[in-house]
Amino acid sequence: MNIFKKYFLIMLSIILLVSFVPNNIEAKEREYYSVLIKDNADFNAIVNKLNKEDQKVVYSIPEVKLIQIEGEKAKVISTIGSESIDEINQSNEGIKTYAANINDEKILGNESIWDIQWDMRRITHNGESYKLHSPSGKVSVALIDSGYPENHPDFKSISMGKSKNLVPKGGYKGNEPAETGNIDQLTDLTGHGTGVLSQINADGLMKGVAPGIPVNLYRVFGKSSADTTWIIKGIIEAAKDENDVINISAGSYLLKNGKYSDDSDNNSSEIKAYKKAINYANKKGSIVVSALGNDSINLNNNSELLDFLNNQIKDKGRTAIGTVENIPAQLANVISVASTGPDKEISSYSNYGKNTIDFTAPGGDIKLLNKFGTDVWMRDEMFKKEAILVAHPQGEYYYNFGNSLATPKVSGALALVIDKYGYKNKPNKAISHLRRNSNADNEIDLYKALQE
Repeated sequence: MNIFKKYFLIMLSIILLVSFVPNNIEAKEREYYSVLIKDNADFNAIVNKLNKEDQKVVYSIPEVKLIQIEGEKAKVISTIGSESIDEINQSNEGIKTYAANINDEKILGNESIWDIQWDMRRITHNGESYKLHSPSGKVSVALIDSGYPENHPDFKSISMGKSKNLVPKGGYKGNEPAETGNIDQLTDLTGHGTGVLSQINADGLMKGVAPGIPVNLYRVFGKSSADTTWIIKGIIEAAKDENDVINISAGSYLLKNGKYSDDSDNNSSEIKAYKKAINYANKKGSIVVSALGNDSINLNNNSELLDFLNNQIKDKGRTAIGTVENIPAQLANVISVASTGPDKEISSYSNYGKNTIDFTAPGGDIKLLNKFGTDVWMRDEMFKKEAILVAHPQGEYYYNFGNSLATPKVSGALALVIDKYGYKNKPNKAISHLRRNSNADNEIDLYKALQE
């Protein structure tokens, strides 16, 4: 129990919808900029010109005409030409996992697992949904996350043939020397991706919602940080690889319009690029599914969103004015997911709002933790009543909670519905099918969905 308590107290600091705070560092002479190029401009010619002019192209996504550049803003603009620029702003600070050290001691060994998976038992009707459909292998889920567990027995039979690493050499802003940029560098260094993956197709002592569904991994997190451009790239690559569902258990609070107090620009270039990527995926027949966030924010209330963002950046002496959105979950053509607890109500930590939630699924709760405190909650093992069991990269399991664990359940359910009912390249039919077979608060019911 002492080992568990040590580990879980670390895990309490994790925000499983990986929250994001825009870059708060004062501008330097050379900084990272995100530049969205106009559709009528020659993208490749601009990239070549930038490289020749010592404006380092760090990352580029030709499908949405987004370039990330390390350089001087004035020179970047003059090199590209303002007539070719749709939007330019200082690149965002990375999306961070805040995962516990994966080298820490494990929590659970090879004991009975299914009996303590209250979440899976609920939405599968105690496993009865597994009997209703065996995956054909022709429908797949893309997981845009932190990597793959190399040695977990519950994933031994999983094929991830189209998986690829999208973290460039040097990692986030060149500060991760262990990142080689090799396309096959897929190892999960944070544990977040493994936990999310386990909710989809774990098939061993632990069961995911859709054992046997192929998952392709698009690694966008190094050991600690990711970049927004890498996630956008992940959406594009996942759609190009013909994945039917794209799972994003991460998100960003981005300033849609307005400015920061230091006169730095809003995040319009990334938001527009996200929209382009999601529309690209939608046209390819892919469904993008994203977590709503774990910050108890009413997403209909911009004052709450703005207050939250400003609270995050106040220690840098900076404030924001404008409209804030939770991206990509609040964008059009994205299926947004919120978490429910063991009482089937929206989790106390989950973001919420009228017309902002498409589906809910069990992601655990912290109501008992808040009521009784950590010591009693640990002593009486209340975590088993409200937290979610997830896989650990080094082969075992632990408890956690968050919208990150609800979202993959919806992704896996959509994949099964597409596979069983022939909805490939018919995303709206798959979404409608799952919705009409959902329960109160739009919580998915996989047994009902596969029995129709």
